[in-house]
Amino acid sequence: MFDKAYLCLSIINLFKMQHLRLYFGTIFIFVFYSQLCFSQTSSILKGKIIDAQNKAPLGFASVKVFQNQKMIIGNVTTESGEFEFKIPVGKYILETEFVGYKKYTSSEINLIENTLDLGELAISQSDKS
Repeated sequence: MFDKAYLCLSIINLFKMQHLRLYFGTIFIFVFYSQLCFSQTSSILKGKIIDAQNKAPLGFASVKVFQNQKMIIGNVTTESGEFEFKIPVGKYILETEFVGYKKYTSSEINLIENTLDLGELAISQSDKS
């Protein structure tokens, strides 16, 4: 009788261990798969906004990034006219505005690198009428 009870308990414990392995295996696969599906390669898009005439930096200028004609992120430049966005790899349009200046709209930017430095973007003062 003892041998039968021991055999039954061994089978039950083995069954529990198989379920436990299956449970943890499923969790591992789910976590690994979700990391693959939801992780996006991010890049940095940066530059500096300056006055076209005197090359002075334009601090606190508005900078917006568009994708498929929808704004995805925006911010203002630092005091030294610099901006930086961490965004996924893709194609974008950059737009910048500053009081008293013409709006600047870039051509399409294909962001495929880790960091893309646009350098200095010069904007002109608006015509005073």
